Amino acid sequence: MSRHVGQAADLQRGTAAQCERFIATVAQQAGLSWDAAERAVSATLATLAERLSPGEARDVAEQLPVELRGWLTTDRPAEPFHVDEFVRRVAMREGRRDLAEVERHVRAVFHALVHEIGRDELEDVRAELPKDFEPLLAGIEPPPPPQRMPVEEFLVAEREGVTRDQAREHARAVLATLREAVPEDELRDVVAQLPDEYAAILAPA
Repeated sequence: MSRHVGQAADLQRGTAAQCERFIATVAQQAGLSWDAAERAVSATLATLAERLSPGEARDVAEQLPVELRGWLTTDRPAEPFHVDEFVRRVAMREGRRDLAEVERHVRAVFHALVHEIGRDELEDVRAELPKDFEPLLAGIEPPPPPQRMPVEEFLVAEREGVTRDQAREHARAVLATLREAVPEDELRDVVAQLPDEYAAILAPA
């Protein structure tokens, strides 16, 4: 039981860190304080939930940290409003009147969002939005997938003064231990960068 509790605590810490990175990205992109960035995030995601179909809003939410998913929770059909109304609703939720400033906040939230949901989900979101949303998404692309590290770079046999076979065993032991200690969402980022034979050890079940 204690192991499950520990894993739950690790997961909670992991999603909290992911949420903080999301808000920090918005704050940096839009030049906002932390509190203002939180308001921009909640206002933009809540408005996006009104514009997307429930199924697409759910798909996007599932890729976000749990602390942010509630803003995208909806069971109502998409409302067919255009980008001006989107920005107006965000401004109302933020309590701001400067629509140009609010539009900058929305772009910052979309920037952070795209880095969480990836290219395929971004295209699904785009497909549900009118063409006049494109300026808010222009130039925003998901980061390229990480390149897997060659085995020769991963193994440190020469520096450790051990044989290559010993280095492989050490690497497997370290990764097996790491798998028990790192939250699942963070494991995926690490796995994507490892050579295949080691990625299989670390991959979440």
